[in-house]
Amino acid sequence: MNLKKPFFVLFLLSAQALLSFAQIAPFSDDMVAEADSKTPIEENQTAIILRTDRRKASVYLNGTYKGLTPLAVTNLAPGSYFLRIEKNGFAPVENYITVETGISSSFYFVLEYLHN
Repeated sequence: MNLKKPFFVLFLLSAQALLSFAQIAPFSDDMVAEADSKTPIEENQTAIILRTDRRKASVYLNGTYKGLTPLAVTNLAPGSYFLRIEKNGFAPVENYITVETGISSSFYFVLEYLHN
């Protein structure tokens, strides 16, 4: 039995997980984004709605790509998440957000132009 190939695949997956983790900024109170609005939903559900002033910005939660704005993400585990929003030509937005059980939280972010 050749164990080299499964070990190599496991190594690659571990390296990818470390790279994703490395993209998460250290937590600080000034990086916590407050929801613009919160709406009750089913008791055991979670939801966040992410909007930006520029459409089709890429959204990452804890380093994992989730889609383009405007975006609704459901069924996340409750807790804090590192949010990064990117769009070419604009400075990235980096904040921590909180996902709550039984609450749909809506967030709106303004992207700033990068100056050459």
